[in-house]
Amino acid sequence: MPGYFPQSQPFIWDRRTWGAMEPTTNLPPLGPVTRVTVHHTVSTRKDPLVEIKDIQLYHITKEPEPFSDIGYHYVIDRAENIDGRDIYQGRKPQSDGGLSLGAHVAGHNTGNIGVAVLGNYDQEDLSPGQQQVLEELLAWLSYKYDIPIHQIKGHRDLNVTDCPGDHIYDRLPALRENLVRRLYGIQVNPAYAPLPNGEVRIVINNKELKPSVPAFIKDGKTVAPLRDVAEALGQVVYFDDRSWTVYVQSPKG
Repeated sequence: MPGYFPQSQPFIWDRRTWGAMEPTTNLPPLGPVTRVTVHHTVSTRKDPLVEIKDIQLYHITKEPEPFSDIGYHYVIDRAENIDGRDIYQGRKPQSDGGLSLGAHVAGHNTGNIGVAVLGNYDQEDLSPGQQQVLEELLAWLSYKYDIPIHQIKGHRDLNVTDCPGDHIYDRLPALRENLVRRLYGIQVNPAYAPLPNGEVRIVINNKELKPSVPAFIKDGKTVAPLRDVAEALGQVVYFDDRSWTVYVQSPKG
């Protein structure tokens, strides 16, 4: 995919594993994928195959608006079951293998992949194993569908809800940072020490840049010299002093 390093598909159990019922109606296609939304299920702790089937039954019988199938596209197991085969296919895909329109974020389901973690993450925390599984799944989905990392959301970002629970939601910023490193192949150098006076180090394609003026943090955002960064990436930078406009242009091949 453009801009992302290739990511391997993690092991995913298919619907037959948990004895999925057929959808009650034909499912339309998801459409072009633009987002992933993370949920927790707040379901009763059981054998995962039984628990996922119970979620499907609840979804297709819920009143006043039952779903046609389980609403989520993928479900991640509870902490005690993490063993390298921890992801379950949820909603039935299209006959060509493409994803079907989900039912997990009211008013925002088109193009939106639903990923749910079994459990209640207002009450419990994600285990390191679950965090790793979630990161691997999101990395693969982002690569496969070219999803911008900032479009990996928690349910509460889109609806008024506590989902996906505080313990998952609070981990999403760090998870996105991990995905940036993973998807762009950024190599973190543990030997780097903080720079003096609160300056920020700039590393481009794993090579440290010595900018003409220091980069720094202001109001929680990184401020860096545009010309130095753009030219290090092979761009042409031009400042028009008549309109006070900076132009950044890729050179013609």
